[in-house]
Amino acid sequence: MTLRLTLILLISTLLSACSSERQADKEWAHSELSSYAAAYSPNGKYVLVGDTDGPAKLWHIEKNRVIYSWQNTAGEAGTTTSVAFSADGKVAATAEIDTVVLWEMANGKPMMRLSFPVRIKTMALSKHGDYVLFALQDRTAVYFDVIENRVVHILRHDGKPVGAPIDQLINAVAISPSGKYALTGGDDRMARLWSSETGKQLRKWKHDNGVNIVAFYTKGGLCVDWCR
Repeated sequence: MTLRLTLILLISTLLSACSSERQADKEWAHSELSSYAAAYSPNGKYVLVGDTDGPAKLWHIEKNRVIYSWQNTAGEAGTTTSVAFSADGKVAATAEIDTVVLWEMANGKPMMRLSFPVRIKTMALSKHGDYVLFALQDRTAVYFDVIENRVVHILRHDGKPVGAPIDQLINAVAISPSGKYALTGGDDRMARLWSSETGKQLRKWKHDNGVNIVAFYTKGGLCVDWCR
């Protein structure tokens, strides 16, 4: 009952946040075109914004100024399609189409560059940034070991739940605070929980529409998914 009540409260909060209108607390004029992605740092001090045809910018919220401007290739404008932080706040990540760069928050310098043969839809970092979970345009999610520079698991959403003969697109990913679990949501109307160690599916939840948001409770023990 407690778990069900907590989930209802979390979903109600999401509904309220999406449906109610309120005046913005802060505004930033940060791009001449538009923004493609954004994420708050775990400590709430920074927001990382991915711009269209421009560098991703790390903003200090209270000081209202840019701390770092990050591009995969210096001097070459590219659209940042996804951004993320590690849970310890020491690593940030920016993705431009098919390439992701991990950045050290302490000095703003690049730590590693990873390239894939297909477009990166979204991504999530582990607690220390040593693993990354990618949702790719080829209908897979890839659990990647940054230290060893290798693919650990490839996760798929089969089309059976929607009567399709092919795998379905994966739209959202998350890694649990403990690093033991991965969560994915897709066009198959399913949210799926995986073991990060074995790559095996542990649970799945059916929804009425495609799942576009998944997340773990920051203190562990709960996961939330959202569809539209």
